[in-house]
Amino acid sequence: MIEDVFNRVSPKTLLIGIVAIYSLLKITTWINTERKIRALGGHAKKVNTKFPLGPYNVTDQRHYLV
Repeated sequence: MIEDVFNRVSPKTLLIGIVAIYSLLKITTWINTERKIRALGGHAKKVNTKFPLGPYNVTDQRHYLV
């Protein structure tokens, strides 16, 4: 049955269908993730720092040197 569909459909239409299904899955996954984050209280606030990696990365690296 699936082989008959592949034989009847052009490669361009098949590619468009695969891209559409992939996009739909990615969008629904993203929406579900955002809903879970909002249910748990939302995203954390962003803190601007002068360090390119952030202050926590610098202190964590010092901890592992010992």
